Amino acid sequence: MGVMCCLGWYVIGVISGICGPGAIAATTIAVDSVFISHLQKQLVALRGNDPAAVSAIFAIAAEEQQHHDRSESHVQVGSLWPMFLTPLVSASTEEVI
Repeated sequence: MGVMCCLGWYVIGVISGICGPGAIAATTIAVDSVFISHLQKQLVALRGNDPAAVSAIFAIAAEEQQHHDRSESHVQVGSLWPMFLTPLVSASTEEVI
Protein backbone atom coordinates (compact mmCIF):
# COMPACT_ATOMS: atom_id res chain seq x y z
CA MET A 1 0.00 0.00 0.00
CA GLY A 2 2.89 2.40 0.69
CA VAL A 3 4.05 2.62 -2.93
CA MET A 4 0.50 2.95 -4.24
CA CYS A 5 -0.26 5.62 -1.67
CA CYS A 6 2.81 7.64 -2.66
CA LEU A 7 2.00 7.23 -6.34
CA GLY A 8 -1.58 8.36 -5.77
CA TRP A 9 -0.51 11.49 -3.90
CA TYR A 10 2.07 12.20 -6.58
CA VAL A 11 -0.60 11.99 -9.29
CA ILE A 12 -2.99 14.24 -7.34
CA GLY A 13 -0.16 16.73 -6.80
CA VAL A 14 0.83 16.76 -10.46
CA ILE A 15 -2.75 17.14 -11.66
CA SER A 16 -3.53 19.97 -9.25
CA GLY A 17 -0.19 21.62 -10.09
CA ILE A 18 -0.91 21.51 -13.82
CA CYS A 19 -4.38 22.95 -13.22
CA GLY A 20 -3.00 25.97 -11.36
CA PRO A 21 -3.19 27.79 -8.05
CA GLY A 22 -6.94 27.37 -7.58
CA ALA A 23 -6.67 23.59 -7.90
CA ILE A 24 -3.66 23.49 -5.60
CA ALA A 25 -5.55 25.51 -2.99
CA ALA A 26 -8.65 23.30 -3.31
CA THR A 27 -6.53 20.18 -2.89
CA THR A 28 -4.80 21.65 0.16
CA ILE A 29 -8.12 22.63 1.74
CA ALA A 30 -9.52 19.13 1.23
CA VAL A 31 -6.46 17.43 2.75
CA ASP A 32 -6.29 19.84 5.66
CA SER A 33 -10.02 19.54 6.40
CA VAL A 34 -9.78 15.76 6.76
CA PHE A 35 -6.55 15.98 8.71
CA ILE A 36 -7.93 18.60 11.13
CA SER A 37 -11.02 16.47 11.73
CA HIS A 38 -8.83 13.47 12.49
CA LEU A 39 -6.68 15.50 14.89
CA GLN A 40 -9.79 16.80 16.69
CA LYS A 41 -10.94 13.22 17.26
CA GLN A 42 -7.52 12.35 18.67
CA LEU A 43 -7.69 15.33 21.02
CA VAL A 44 -11.05 14.18 22.37
CA ALA A 45 -9.78 10.63 22.87
CA LEU A 46 -6.56 11.70 24.61
CA ARG A 47 -7.83 14.57 26.73
CA GLY A 48 -7.12 13.84 30.36
CA ASN A 49 -4.96 10.82 29.54
CA ASP A 50 -1.81 12.20 27.95
CA PRO A 51 -1.21 15.95 28.37
CA ALA A 52 2.01 15.91 26.33
CA ALA A 53 0.28 14.24 23.37
CA VAL A 54 -2.68 16.62 23.64
CA SER A 55 -0.34 19.60 23.59
CA ALA A 56 1.56 18.32 20.54
CA ILE A 57 -1.61 17.44 18.63
CA PHE A 58 -3.21 20.78 19.50
CA ALA A 59 -0.16 22.62 18.09
CA ILE A 60 -0.27 20.54 14.90
CA ALA A 61 -4.01 21.12 14.51
CA ALA A 62 -3.57 24.88 14.95
CA GLU A 63 -0.85 24.96 12.29
CA GLU A 64 -2.96 22.91 9.89
CA GLN A 65 -5.92 25.25 10.47
CA GLN A 66 -3.76 28.25 9.54
CA HIS A 67 -2.58 26.42 6.42
CA HIS A 68 -6.20 25.59 5.55
CA ASP A 69 -7.34 29.17 6.07
CA ARG A 70 -4.49 30.60 3.98
CA SER A 71 -5.38 28.24 1.16
CA GLU A 72 -9.03 29.31 1.27
CA SER A 73 -7.95 32.83 0.35
CA HIS A 74 -6.56 31.46 -2.94
CA VAL A 75 -9.79 29.84 -4.14
CA GLN A 76 -11.85 32.22 -6.22
CA VAL A 77 -15.55 32.56 -5.48
CA GLY A 78 -17.47 30.34 -7.87
CA SER A 79 -14.46 28.18 -8.68
CA LEU A 80 -15.28 24.67 -9.77
CA TRP A 81 -12.07 23.14 -8.40
CA PRO A 82 -13.45 22.49 -4.91
CA MET A 83 -16.50 20.76 -6.39
CA PHE A 84 -14.34 18.39 -8.44
CA LEU A 85 -11.34 17.90 -6.17
CA THR A 86 -12.81 17.88 -2.66
CA PRO A 87 -14.61 14.51 -2.91
CA LEU A 88 -11.64 12.78 -4.55
CA VAL A 89 -8.97 14.25 -2.30
CA SER A 90 -11.03 13.92 0.89
CA ALA A 91 -11.81 10.26 0.21
CA SER A 92 -8.17 9.57 -0.61
CA THR A 93 -7.00 11.28 2.56
CA GLU A 94 -9.51 9.37 4.69
CA GLU A 95 -8.32 6.11 3.15
CA VAL A 96 -4.69 6.88 3.97
CA ILE A 97 -5.45 7.93 7.54
